[in-house]
Amino acid sequence: MSAYLCNSEHIGALAAFAVNKSAALYEWREGINTVDNARTVAKYLAGANIASVSKRYPNDEEGGRPGQIANTSDQKYIDDCQAWAEQYVFQAPVLSPLSIYSMTLCFEYQACEVDEWADSLAFRQIRWIQNAAVRMLPGFEESVRDFSTDEPVPTPGSGPVLLSAMFTC
Repeated sequence: MSAYLCNSEHIGALAAFAVNKSAALYEWREGINTVDNARTVAKYLAGANIASVSKRYPNDEEGGRPGQIANTSDQKYIDDCQAWAEQYVFQAPVLSPLSIYSMTLCFEYQACEVDEWADSLAFRQIRWIQNAAVRMLPGFEESVRDFSTDEPVPTPGSGPVLLSAMFTC
C-alpha cells in the first residue's frame, strides 16, 4: 500500500465542509468562530495525513514526502491546508455530496497507516463528514430507515428467503 499527502485544497475543502455542515468534532471546535473551527479541523486532518505518510515511509524526511505538496515543510503544508479551509468557509468549491464522500475515502486511504487510526479523532471526523454528505444525497430523506415486512417469521431450515420477492419494480 502506498500513501501520499493529499493536496492542501482537498484537506481545506473537507475541513470547511465539516464546519459549514455542523459536522466538526466537538473536540476540535474553538467556540463559535467558524474560521477558527475550520482551521483547527484542517490542522488535525493534515497532521493525521503527515503521521500516516511518515509511518509508511519512515526514511523520508520532512519536505521529501510523496504527494502534491512535496518539498514543503510540514508546517507549511498545515498552514496551506488551514488557509484553504478558511477560504472555503466563505467560498466553498462546488462539490456534490458524493464528491465529498469520495474525498473522505481518498483521505482515509492516505491517513490510515498509523496503528491507532481507527481510534483517532481524525478517523471519527471523517465519519462525521461522511454522515453529513450521505444525508445530503438526493432521496436520503425518503429512504427506508427501518425495514420490516408483514411476512411471518421464517421457520429455521425452511429454505432461503428471496429478498427480491419483497420488492416491486
